Amino acid sequence: MKTLTILGMASMAFVVWFTWYEATRKDQGKGQSRRMSLAEAWTNIAIGLSINYVSNIWMIPLMADKTDVPISWWNYWWGGWVFTTISMFRQYTIRRFFNSHIQRFIEWVAGVSRR
Repeated sequence: MKTLTILGMASMAFVVWFTWYEATRKDQGKGQSRRMSLAEAWTNIAIGLSINYVSNIWMIPLMADKTDVPISWWNYWWGGWVFTTISMFRQYTIRRFFNSHIQRFIEWVAGVSRR
């Protein structure tokens, strides 16, 4: 089995498990302000651009088995799952970080009370 196929299958399994795990958790956080959502979105874009650049350098050679052969449909499929997993993990990590740490700091800077 090719490396990309294995990575794609592992990525798909992780996404299914992660989605199920988070959907069945009982803890609920408080809502996020528009300002916090905007800060989170820009942070996600900046981090995502960096991660995606490195991911492309690593993944594209795996997707093309040989330099002269066109990339197959299955390689696009499994590569898409690897990118989806990277994106999902990145977005979840940034959101949890913002909800737990940055929100308190920004509210403190803005002089907003949580009472």
